[in-house]
Amino acid sequence: MTCGSVVNFKLNTGAQVSILPSSIYRQLARRPTLKLTKARILAYGLGIPLPLEGQCFGDATIDGRFTQLRFFVVSTTAEPLLSLHACEQLGLIRRVSDTQVTDSSECFLPPSNDAGNWSSQGLVTHILFESRAA
Repeated sequence: MTCGSVVNFKLNTGAQVSILPSSIYRQLARRPTLKLTKARILAYGLGIPLPLEGQCFGDATIDGRFTQLRFFVVSTTAEPLLSLHACEQLGLIRRVSDTQVTDSSECFLPPSNDAGNWSSQGLVTHILFESRAA
């Protein structure tokens, strides 16, 4: 949950920053202070700058885990995104530095005739987002 509101975020481990659409930011029960930023964020694969309105810091809670996160507020119709760092901070994912396969039957490989038919479906999580009193 974020800022007194439940917000659904897409987990995007390829994202370097967390994005909160301005339309959702305006609907938060307790909006954190929106601060101007000189950051320049580019849309993945397109290299087009995103229309930033600013950045905010808010307290996020999920399953009893709490952390303060930074979000860039963007004029977009896209869904909110949680970055790799935010996902790690909330314990939604963790890095594995070492892997071992002891039996090749444990490996998962798509059948060769279906390799082109795989689609990527983003994971979504619900977060309680609280603004921190200044």
